[in-house]
Amino acid sequence: MKSKLTAKPLIFGISGSSLTEAERNFFSTRLVIGFILFKRNIESEEQLHTLVKDLRGLYLEKKILIFVDQEGGRVARLKPPLIAEEYPEAQFFCQTYLKEGSKKAIEITRNSYKKLMNDLKKYDIDSPCCPVADLRFDFADQIIGDRSFGKTNNQVVDLCKAAISGIEEAEGIPIIKHIPGHGRALCDSHLKLPRVETQLEELNNTDFKVFRQLSPSVKWAMTAHILYDCLDPELPATLSQKVINFIRDKIGFQGIIVTDDICMLALHGKIGEQYFEAKNSLDKGHEEINTLKQLFIESLVSVTKKSIAAGCNVVLHCSGDIDEIHAVYKAITNSRVKI
Repeated sequence: MKSKLTAKPLIFGISGSSLTEAERNFFSTRLVIGFILFKRNIESEEQLHTLVKDLRGLYLEKKILIFVDQEGGRVARLKPPLIAEEYPEAQFFCQTYLKEGSKKAIEITRNSYKKLMNDLKKYDIDSPCCPVADLRFDFADQIIGDRSFGKTNNQVVDLCKAAISGIEEAEGIPIIKHIPGHGRALCDSHLKLPRVETQLEELNNTDFKVFRQLSPSVKWAMTAHILYDCLDPELPATLSQKVINFIRDKIGFQGIIVTDDICMLALHGKIGEQYFEAKNSLDKGHEEINTLKQLFIESLVSVTKKSIAAGCNVVLHCSGDIDEIHAVYKAITNSRVKI
């Protein structure tokens, strides 16, 4: 019976705008804590309502969570007419803070994120997977860029707290990201592993300080797939027990730590690069792509196990590939999380 299922600490993406038969068969007997939606999953109001209802219907006696990346600006999976308006990127609130003062900026930020979350609640979605709490650095890759609330600790903390407040007022789940700080990354972690060589003292006074100040205010945080030389010169934060322990003991975050998407190439090195290059190439044969896919799945299994062993509470897998889903689910044996 479904009521006897125990949830594994996994959040999965699905492949399309409705559940496939394979997905329905798999998930109906394997409980996870939630699902995350992407542009490929969203076509119309009626379709989105039906999809969310179907996802919840997989587990009639268990509460699951539905997530979507809805920061505003360039990271927004829902667009008009599905929602009333397009919400601005974090940079807009940063500029308001600088031009019109903190008080007005905080009020505008809180109201905007409350409205944003109310839009998601109409579709029974639980979390917008924000706010971004990373500092902005001019020298860094622009994967964060205008998604950041600013360059100074106080400003970012003020505006993140306002966003958190707005999301919670609309009964949503805020998630601060990317702990312990993605702002200094010189490359996009979707594509390769960033390495931060900054000394610990400076990070403690900047990037890490933001998350330290926000930690009492929020229950969820998402990791950065970044290698910090001063904490662990061998493993990225998501896979490093040293870094996760630092987040717990020194930054002071005691809530639920969810990985960023484990499909991102920062965690897979050459195997990931070769597989995604082959998938996008017209010159690669089916057999070669399948061989590389199996190697990538083996890497996903390893990454899943390492992230849980490091101390992450929940693993996020976004691709929607059913073969990957089977392998990642099987990779987690005894780990559970209380939501």
